[in-house]
Amino acid sequence: MTERKAALPRGAGIWNLYFLGKFALVWLGYLNFKPLWNAALLALVLLPLERRALRIVRNLAALGCGFSLAWHESWLPGPRAIVENFENLLNFRPEYLLELVMNAIDPTFLVVAFVAVVAWFISSEWIRWTTFTILGLVLFSLPDPKGFVDRILAPEPEVTQATAPQTAASAAAPAAAPAAAAAPAASGPLPAQTEPANDAAISRWLEAFWNSEKDRRVAFPEQGAARDFDIAILNICSLSFDDLEATNLAEHPLFRRFDVRFENFSSATAYSGPATLRLLRGACGQPSHEALYKGRAPACEVMGQLERAGFTPELYMDHNGEFDGYLQALRDRAGLTPALTSQDGWRANLEAFDGSMIYRTADVLRAWMRNREAARAARPDAPGAAFFNFIALHDGNRAPGTTRSLAFDTRAKTMLNDLDRVMGEIEQSGRRVMLVVVPEHGAAVRGDKVQMASLREIPSPRITRVPVLVKFFGLPDAARPSGQIVVREPVSYLAVAELLKRAVTCSPWSEGCTPAADLVKDLPLTWPVAENSGAQVLSYGGRSWVRLEGDRWVAYPD
Repeated sequence: MTERKAALPRGAGIWNLYFLGKFALVWLGYLNFKPLWNAALLALVLLPLERRALRIVRNLAALGCGFSLAWHESWLPGPRAIVENFENLLNFRPEYLLELVMNAIDPTFLVVAFVAVVAWFISSEWIRWTTFTILGLVLFSLPDPKGFVDRILAPEPEVTQATAPQTAASAAAPAAAPAAAAAPAASGPLPAQTEPANDAAISRWLEAFWNSEKDRRVAFPEQGAARDFDIAILNICSLSFDDLEATNLAEHPLFRRFDVRFENFSSATAYSGPATLRLLRGACGQPSHEALYKGRAPACEVMGQLERAGFTPELYMDHNGEFDGYLQALRDRAGLTPALTSQDGWRANLEAFDGSMIYRTADVLRAWMRNREAARAARPDAPGAAFFNFIALHDGNRAPGTTRSLAFDTRAKTMLNDLDRVMGEIEQSGRRVMLVVVPEHGAAVRGDKVQMASLREIPSPRITRVPVLVKFFGLPDAARPSGQIVVREPVSYLAVAELLKRAVTCSPWSEGCTPAADLVKDLPLTWPVAENSGAQVLSYGGRSWVRLEGDRWVAYPD
């Protein structure tokens, strides 16, 4: 009777395609590689098993583990994000969900994958691809695989006396990037970034950031002094600098109308609910995403402070505010008390991704102008503070009666043109108005290596760097800025609250008060730190870093 021998390992077989394809994606910056888990998966694949039933079980287990690992290494939303948003996904139109799926499919990737499979089948008989898989696993287990390869292919030249000063200067350059940390004392504390960038150092710095933000406050004056102007705060969904550049709208004439433009304003999140909450609670330093949802903070509520300062609060939206309990959350967590202004008679310009109506931007603003005129006629000494929320630029909106989403640039042109026309009407009316435009976040019109277009699970700088704009209508010549003021320092919602507080304390329309140009001097700075429920992105040491839930900090792929 012959003795049965255990089957010898024959290599990783078609699994080599999985690993080699993953190495290519890691090299290009599309995956966040986990060496230990990949080594375990390769060991499972190479495990010699004699029984066919065991091999079937092993292969099924490897398939499940390989899919889960690749998903975890990608930047796609995790299971928690999917579960938390599952009810909202059910409210999306089926056509919109299909668009999202189709947008996720890259034809170039499919072609490359097909060619790779064909090439593997042709060459697998005479090339031992498992050897390359093992070498690749070793290479990508190194802390800096690209640097290691670069040093082998192009060794650094020996530093001579002639080249030493230049090398030292270039090495010192990155250290100068966080210069904003050396802010004036009036701008509030900004923790210095002095340690070399690594997971532990960035985590310590972030904790110091949260602690420093807890004590920052903007206190508005109490009611008493006459308020001779109205305030309009426009919170616009899905509009970032990157979106404007991607659609060639950065030079739209509207932007030249404003007196102040913030170049480095961080929305601190990539989703509407938390973005609006942060704006409405902007009279305090930036809280973490978790702290944002722990009850009320009346001392931080901007609309409440304006009401106590003598302004009548008003609320306008181009939508019904019902999706995901948006309006109710603003009432529960940000103290937004005014009733939603009636939308009767407004034109239904778009249909939202959930099938609800979206009204024309110009109609919303003109309704506010009519209501303000009537309120001023009844009580000339009763100024108003109106909060607006516009979602016309949100992904998935379509023209009524159609099934396909309307292009972002088409919708953006319509909104910008409406704002331009209405601003002209306010100027012609001679009214005294402080208009503040604060986008919620960007639309992610063009994706990057981390996320495809329209996906905003990770709050990247492309999504969170938004154009905040201010216009003072009806200023006397002495108080009017000579040209547009550009604020280039890193700021966030606390700067908006401080600007409102300064205007309320002594308005630039009043004789003997601060000119508009002086209102934006030494505003409180805020380092760019952005969060969603399962992802964080911040600037440290001159570059962006990202951390997913339960993971380590890694450099954001360029």
